Amino acid sequence: VENCNKLSKMTKEVPEIVEAHRVVGNEYYILKVVMPSMERLEMLMEKFLPLGPVDISIVLSTPVNGKPVEKDILVN
Repeated sequence: VENCNKLSKMTKEVPEIVEAHRVVGNEYYILKVVMPSMERLEMLMEKFLPLGPVDISIVLSTPVNGKPVEKDILVN
């Protein structure tokens, strides 16, 4: 819990982090970042390593983005 609180605080202080989600599953947080270079991504990763393992995924494309949820799906 202490590391989750530290991570939450750190995410608010890093301008390149545009979204932060606390999740259930293999990860505790999913961060969406916008970085100008791989070197800066590496630096950001190293900043978070003291809190635990860091996994990186890079988005290559976004086939669905911001699709609205239909009312019928919410009723069933």
